[in-house]
Amino acid sequence: MLFLIFSTKFGFFWKNPITLDVIGDHSQVLHCKIEIFNNQCFASFIYAASSFYNRKVLWESLIDFHSLCNLPWLVGGDFNAITCTSERMGGSNPSHRSMNDFNNIILSCNLIDIGFVGDKFTWNRGHLWQRLDCVLFNDAWINFFNSTNVQHLARILSDHSPLLININLRQYNAPSQFRFQNMCLLNNSFLNVSQNNWNAPLHPDNDIKGMVRLWFKLKRLKYVLKWWNRHVFRNIFSNIIHVEHLINSTEILYSNDPSVANLELLNKYKVELNNFQNQEEIFWKQKVAAKHLVEGDRNTKFFHALVKRKCVKNTINKVQKEDGSFTDNNMEIKNLAIGHFQNLFNNNFSSNLVMNFSFITSLISIEDNLFLSSTPTLEEVKKTIMDMNCDFVAGPDGFTTLFFQKTWNIISFDIYNAVIDFFGGSPMPKIFSSTSLVLIPKNNSTKTWNVFCLISLCTCFNKLISKLISDRLSVVLPNIISHPQMGFVKGRAITDNILLAHELVHDLDVRVRGGGGGI
Repeated sequence: MLFLIFSTKFGFFWKNPITLDVIGDHSQVLHCKIEIFNNQCFASFIYAASSFYNRKVLWESLIDFHSLCNLPWLVGGDFNAITCTSERMGGSNPSHRSMNDFNNIILSCNLIDIGFVGDKFTWNRGHLWQRLDCVLFNDAWINFFNSTNVQHLARILSDHSPLLININLRQYNAPSQFRFQNMCLLNNSFLNVSQNNWNAPLHPDNDIKGMVRLWFKLKRLKYVLKWWNRHVFRNIFSNIIHVEHLINSTEILYSNDPSVANLELLNKYKVELNNFQNQEEIFWKQKVAAKHLVEGDRNTKFFHALVKRKCVKNTINKVQKEDGSFTDNNMEIKNLAIGHFQNLFNNNFSSNLVMNFSFITSLISIEDNLFLSSTPTLEEVKKTIMDMNCDFVAGPDGFTTLFFQKTWNIISFDIYNAVIDFFGGSPMPKIFSSTSLVLIPKNNSTKTWNVFCLISLCTCFNKLISKLISDRLSVVLPNIISHPQMGFVKGRAITDNILLAHELVHDLDVRVRGGGGGI
């Protein structure tokens, strides 16, 4: 059965089992309550005025509704405003006052733009293109409908692009993998737990050495940390809520009985809350992989919004198959990805490569060769680890660089023996040489696997070996790379060659009096 509602400037069509109730009808926005399969949410549909001053009524209406909203909330339609200059092409310069008002209302209502798929602009007239239409969501919507995506469809009968909102309630739960959380390092018992487990004998064979021993110890530590995280460290958000309740009850107790004991108890809970909040900030910072931020005010809300936007934007909801058709089935997308990249990496690969290097001039001296192949010292390994970027994303083993740096006094002996094992000629175990491939969409219209950017996430031990070798190579590179080659060598700059070429062209253009002169 088809239902229909017409309002001032809106028309709605829906079918069973959807239930829609209009709870607020204004000139520029229609607030509705929607229910489907016992899931309730709010939706505000926008048709904003073209005048900057008339839109203020709309902004006030959204702020008022936000103060009463306690459900997932969608706000979408024609806002007749843009958030930045990149959402406009052609015409005169956009109004900064209008953009500031629009951005302020997004922040005031805690709304998130999760991005879109399709054309960048949703409105066109003549030589002017703008993204006037968009869909925004609150935190509750992203948490509950976390597979939502927005698609800009083609303009046909209107100068505005239709917006298609896909909401997939069927979730595909991939097997969970171990990921070390840097916030665990702030817990007082973490180092003791790690040390006790690390120093325990390996079963069934405690005589294994080198890289294999390091891997078995890391693997065993994973299981212990999983248990410790679940039963001791516990959920950071639940911890914060629990301590906040304790602070509230203790403040009431202290107001009725301002004794020294109650004051000490209150201060104790405040210190615990501050510690938990620091852990929460580190958690979100690691999630969003924010390397551009420095120490300052606590930004957990900012990190949280970035994580949600990043998660929704990078979700692969639909992909094109070889026959040109599209699929949105999660298992089919998974199988297509595996098949595509297996063919990509195994195509024309031969493990029996035979090459003749006799024609290459030997530039490495015996001393340099001994330096490159010599076993690193413990101090060299320690310096290399401490100089590594602690914000690197973990690889297949799940351990971050910061874990190795903070637990160096516990694991240094096994790390160093593993490095000696590698430089002694032992092949690197597959777990250390393997990488995790991350697919990053290059644009908003990602349809095939070829338009994804591939990023390989290596294990920390793999990065350590690579950095040890690269640091040594950097010492001998200036001796084996010719002087005209200016790029990729420390102390040289490719701009020097550009300036030299510029000077040569300039001198060639200078008139020479008298006899034939030249360069």
